[in-house]
Amino acid sequence: MAERCRELLKSYQQSPFADYIPYSPAADRVLHDLAALRPKTLAVMHGSSFSGDGKKAIEELAHVWKEVLG
Repeated sequence: MAERCRELLKSYQQSPFADYIPYSPAADRVLHDLAALRPKTLAVMHGSSFSGDGKKAIEELAHVWKEVLG
């Protein structure tokens, strides 16, 4: 899942969607705070819901966002 997100963000950054996701150190803190809640289900606005280790998924997302957008 993280690799798919990484590739999508990289392609966005080279398109009119560059900086589509506002990223800052505050976003990183929020993602880690959410991961600490250890959710079992993640429901997103536009896309499929995720069931499983939500903590791991959010931590991976935080890493990808920081790598690509930070």
